[in-house]
Amino acid sequence: MINPSIEKNPLQIPEIRARVSRLVSLEDAISCVRVSKAWSKDFTSAIWYTVDFNIHRTFKDLDGNIITKHGRHIRTIENIKTQPELNAVLRSTIKNQDVALFSGPSIDAFKHKGVVTLLAPIKQVFQPDPESGLSSLGFSLLVHFPNLIEWHCYNLSAALFVPVERIKTEVTRCCPRVTMIDTWKSPPHIIHSLVANAFYGLKNVTFEYIQLSMDVIVALLFHRETLLRVCASLDSQCSYTERDELPLEGDHFQQSGRAVQLLPRCCPYLKFLEFEGHEMDMDIVEEEEWACRGLQQLRVRIRGLNTKEKVDRTLKLWKEGRQRKGEEDTTFIESHMNEAKDTSIEARVARHLLALEKLEAVWLGTRTFHA
Repeated sequence: MINPSIEKNPLQIPEIRARVSRLVSLEDAISCVRVSKAWSKDFTSAIWYTVDFNIHRTFKDLDGNIITKHGRHIRTIENIKTQPELNAVLRSTIKNQDVALFSGPSIDAFKHKGVVTLLAPIKQVFQPDPESGLSSLGFSLLVHFPNLIEWHCYNLSAALFVPVERIKTEVTRCCPRVTMIDTWKSPPHIIHSLVANAFYGLKNVTFEYIQLSMDVIVALLFHRETLLRVCASLDSQCSYTERDELPLEGDHFQQSGRAVQLLPRCCPYLKFLEFEGHEMDMDIVEEEEWACRGLQQLRVRIRGLNTKEKVDRTLKLWKEGRQRKGEEDTTFIESHMNEAKDTSIEARVARHLLALEKLEAVWLGTRTFHA
């Protein structure tokens, strides 16, 4: 005998109900889950099958327990544009296995305003997907980081991956606050092209010392009114050198020492001059005063300071000179006059350091000495 309720309503048959649930609209599915627990079991999947953030704008605000409970029903997620929307679907109960990202306004509109540092080579920024072509103008990775300040933008090949004009346009349009760059092992002509033509008002430039050239010096001088720090690191890790001995080291830029002097002489706001690979000649240094009177850290080697003992004596003279400089009596004047007669390389370097009243840390080849 057939159950009267089934005879009147075929939807009371679970198999039929399961098939019908795939065909109803979202509104009808919501009505059906309210009929009974049995109906709710069949029609819940229809409600959760597709999440379209253009329609379900409040999905991101749902309680996490609700998503955890019903996430297993989700099969399609569309139009994710913001970080909260992405966070909402990053649940282990959501079983999606395939992801398709379509280039266009819906994806490129996403912006992460909290990111201030980006470590990505130029190629990756302008061709995020290796299997796709070059990104179109205005849709590089930079578009996502409007508050970017520091970009490790190296380009190791001999030619820029994209024209420098393209880089300048993208930086100006997408992240105009970039004032700190690290070009790492990029060749000298690449560093020159980036520093001279792609950025405006740079404050911090880092590169590997072996890549230093006359063109790089010229490019840095384009930013002389804004430069605060120039770091030419000895190794690819950009780490400071700390050692107890002073080994013999070459300097490929030794013959162009006058060019290096243009940086402290022409950049009045420079606070950090870090050229561990360069050996300065005091004869050249003393030809003209440095304009960067607010220099706080100096990391260079000095020709003639070729032993740990000489370095230590130089730093001792500098320390003693700083201590006496604040004394308001004649002992400082008398001592200064006596030191002026000392023409040793240690005394000459110490006098130069004393002229930099804001100097806090000095490295002359061994260990960093803090005043």
